[in-house]
Amino acid sequence: MAQRTDRIHEVAPEVLAALQRWRGSSHVLSREELCGMIRCSDRVLRSAIVELRKAGHLIVADEAGGYRFARSAEDAYRYTMSLKTRLQSMREVIELMEEAVVREFGAPGGQLELF
Repeated sequence: MAQRTDRIHEVAPEVLAALQRWRGSSHVLSREELCGMIRCSDRVLRSAIVELRKAGHLIVADEAGGYRFARSAEDAYRYTMSLKTRLQSMREVIELMEEAVVREFGAPGGQLELF
């Protein structure tokens, strides 16, 4: 895991530089394109994108597939709304899965909830 974390920190500046070259244009860099340019796995790339977003870079996933910088506040908010929608969907799945576990196996012993 430490090697992967190191690789993510190594890749993040390269991802940022690649995206910066196309900032303001309509060009979208696909995951495959970025992985090829940077020579990293898809998993490392996605983790680097998350790291960059956490650092405040307004990188959005484009509807056409791939990544680019947000071109406006509306663009960034649209992307965050898509994340919120996915989060709500995941919450629903978690709740339904937990109910199914109780039906199938009974109530778990001890504290298993993370949140």
